[in-house]
Amino acid sequence: PVLWERTAPADLADADWRWPDARLERLRTLRIRPIVGLVHHGSGPAHTSLLDPAFPTGLAAFAGAVAARYPWVDDWTPVNEPLTTARFSGLYGVWYPHARDEASFWKALLHQTRATVAAMRAIRAVNPRARLVQTEDLGRFWGTTALRDQVDFNNTMRWLSWDLLCGR
Repeated sequence: PVLWERTAPADLADADWRWPDARLERLRTLRIRPIVGLVHHGSGPAHTSLLDPAFPTGLAAFAGAVAARYPWVDDWTPVNEPLTTARFSGLYGVWYPHARDEASFWKALLHQTRATVAAMRAIRAVNPRARLVQTEDLGRFWGTTALRDQVDFNNTMRWLSWDLLCGR
């Protein structure tokens, strides 16, 4: 990971690249091709959140800076498991920003999806070979007959982040 909140917690101009520099250089020396993640079950730095409409542009700016620093990296996961993160951050209230409502869930999911698209555009402006390696928890749901409607709904929803990223 080259996590946004760890590398540039205040401002991109003040980014501390020491941690990712050391690890990515070692991987490069060993000829290991990393998949670089930028946001992993989080909301980025404290000055933003998944509910912030500026989250996509902020992540895109960070992604472009990371790609410029490591132009040899081809594989990227700008946002890890956006649907799972939207649930835990916007619906269940477990992760920051600790929201517990459907509107926050949808905002968090849409902002992460838009951030993924914007980040990949910024990365590909530096490295046209860059590939999106998207992740999501696609676990299947099972339940009793009484819960059939909920199970069906959950099994349809598990594809939502993929549907959004693919323009469905």
